[in-house]
Amino acid sequence: MRTLISLSGFMLMLNTVAMGADIYITQNTSGLDTGANCANAHSAVWFNTSNKWNAGAGTVMPGDTVHLCGTFTFAANDSTNGLLRIGGSGTSGSPITVLFEPGAIVQSPQFSTNGGIMCHYYYGCHGYLVVDGGANGIIQNTANGTGLSYSAASRGLFISGYVASAVTNVEVKNLTIRNIYLNQGTAPGGTDTKGANTVDVETDGYLTNVSIHDSTLNNARTGVGGTFDGYTWVNVSYYNNQIADHCWGFSIAGLRVASSATNVQIYNNTITDWTNWQCPSAAQGCTNKTDTYHTDGIITYSGNASGTPIYAPLIYNNHIYGDLGNGSATAFIYCTVGNPLANSLPGSECIIFNNLLQNTAVTPHAAIWFGGNTQNNQVYNNTIIGTVTNNSFNPCWISSSLGGDKFQNNICATWSQIESTQWATIPPQSMIAASDYNVYYNLGAATIAGNGTTYTMSQWKALGFDTHSILTDPLLNSIGQLSTGSSAKGAGANLTSLGISALNSDKAGVTRPASGAWDIGAYQYSAASPTNLTVAVR
Repeated sequence: MRTLISLSGFMLMLNTVAMGADIYITQNTSGLDTGANCANAHSAVWFNTSNKWNAGAGTVMPGDTVHLCGTFTFAANDSTNGLLRIGGSGTSGSPITVLFEPGAIVQSPQFSTNGGIMCHYYYGCHGYLVVDGGANGIIQNTANGTGLSYSAASRGLFISGYVASAVTNVEVKNLTIRNIYLNQGTAPGGTDTKGANTVDVETDGYLTNVSIHDSTLNNARTGVGGTFDGYTWVNVSYYNNQIADHCWGFSIAGLRVASSATNVQIYNNTITDWTNWQCPSAAQGCTNKTDTYHTDGIITYSGNASGTPIYAPLIYNNHIYGDLGNGSATAFIYCTVGNPLANSLPGSECIIFNNLLQNTAVTPHAAIWFGGNTQNNQVYNNTIIGTVTNNSFNPCWISSSLGGDKFQNNICATWSQIESTQWATIPPQSMIAASDYNVYYNLGAATIAGNGTTYTMSQWKALGFDTHSILTDPLLNSIGQLSTGSSAKGAGANLTSLGISALNSDKAGVTRPASGAWDIGAYQYSAASPTNLTVAVR
């Protein structure tokens, strides 16, 4: 409804939306069972009954808010009744909101893979939905992990399309999801592999306009998992999340011919702490040889038998820091293909920029790794800080095997070497489309290696690469920003012409120049004392 109001000669048009009902839920019926408030709430059984959704007055309708009150405790591994199953949908402009009241908790000793809360197209959850943790809403397992009562697959929250039907316009925010699997794999002889199929938030199937943001995720094999394997995604984003104690902060993938993912964005997340997921692994430091886990901040991959990559995720403004561990560590950001040894066709094409990547370990691993059969990856304006300069294989980044990668305006400080390759059958100069305007500082050797060939920086420049790159101190402060006198100040290329709108501002949101030189790295120089980021390595 629109209302016109005349005020002091001005005509104002106000959009007014009819307010929906407030419906309150507790685990068991309370008071008069009217749903009017927490004291007179409907039950979880009522919530899970299909005819209580989108069925007219007295049921959950578009625009309504369903309030969760108190603690919901469900039996272990109950995929039918051991969760809150959303059975209806809102409409454009009138979403259904599931809101955690202050102190509300949804828990189980071990949720099934349907999760503690599920939105699945098959069960009537087609979209226009908001799941809001409110002030401190929690989804948790209480007894799933190494040496606990349960050690099994589990999910905290599950969103899924179905067959050829998309779940659309779903927003998840302000949740804490924790203890989905408490792994104790720190010891070199650790043998617990049962947490492999555990994830805090899973996003699967056909999806359109889905976002997961401003949430805190702790303790599972994967923080945010997702697959578009055989499906289509459009506009799926994950941002402003705090993620700790996982093997993978994010694992997003699709492999089949029919797979497609457009405008997938992973940004403004903080990811750290892999200690409990470093074993079992075949790598040095872990004696169990199952190779169950390999640690990454973000792992994302696709494969397409048609030979044309259809997946180019934007990964930007993230802070990934800490120690990937002594197990089978790969990289803070790992873009690859599902099975590079069995298929020579290309996988993902990642666009990575404005990230602050800080390796605090003496364990060698790359910061950014493009796996076999990827191509045309783009890496711009990242600040990449390591700790090791004397290892035989500890490069700042590893290029793809099919070529076309671009590496510009980045700071690589304290690594054994600049760049290497994986499974490459051609020399680096045939694989890299552009590498320039970078700062390489405090390296064991300023070299580029691949296909049995190693180039010094002078040899590399003679081939036409990194002709404007420098080897002088960028003078980074303790949180990765440029200090006065930094060699990175005003030394970068202006990349406005790439048309990546988020790249035109730095990690802190400071606008980069529309014309003229940019600063190199994730941050534009500012004379003001930085206050936007605090590093606290666990």
